[in-house]
Amino acid sequence: MIPLNCLARAGTGLAIKTGAPRPDISTDEKLKAFLLGVKSITHGDPAQGGFSTVYFVKTASTLGIAETLKAKTKFTPAGEGAVPVAKGESELGVGLMSEIIPVAGVQGALSHFLFSACRRNVRPSHGAGA
Repeated sequence: MIPLNCLARAGTGLAIKTGAPRPDISTDEKLKAFLLGVKSITHGDPAQGGFSTVYFVKTASTLGIAETLKAKTKFTPAGEGAVPVAKGESELGVGLMSEIIPVAGVQGALSHFLFSACRRNVRPSHGAGA
């Protein structure tokens, strides 16, 4: 087993207005029902990449609701999916939790996926360059 040092951990999240009831997204069916019930969604342009946006679009496709959600989605600059929610311009924002938490006026609900950035423990070579 290779020992790892984890440098960071982030999760894809859903930004909702502070004070709004936290959605129950504990199953695929509950997530699907919640997403179908929101009036507006903001996130980065999937053509530009961005992990949370690409993951969200893929999840919507897997749930069979991608086209329905597309009709009520507006793109934001990368990492700013929560900003329109804070301004009252969108009901739901999508982004990494690390992008959602600092935005005043919103709270995050963690989605189904976490990822970690880790590196291997590498011991310096004692003979190299000596």
